[in-house]
Amino acid sequence: MDLGIEGRRAVVAAPSAGLGLAAARAPAAEGVRVAISGRGPERLLAAQHGLGDGGAHVVAAWADLPTPEGAAAMVDDAVDRLRRLPT
Repeated sequence: MDLGIEGRRAVVAAPSAGLGLAAARAPAAEGVRVAISGRGPERLLAAQHGLGDGGAHVVAAWADLPTPEGAAAMVDDAVDRLRRLPT
């Protein structure tokens, strides 16, 4: 399916399993550059590698999302990492 979103950028929180992982997989499959975030580094890296296996551009941004400061830091980190991805 071509949704016409290739080349865009997205941030998905808590994507290491279940609905969060599906929410990251869909745009990644459409050519969207995706930043995924979460607190568990091992699961987050596993999700990043799994999503990126098909050639998708996926970066991991660790964050403590329950706090406003943590959420703001994650957004800043994600924007910086997505900016550095090739077009």
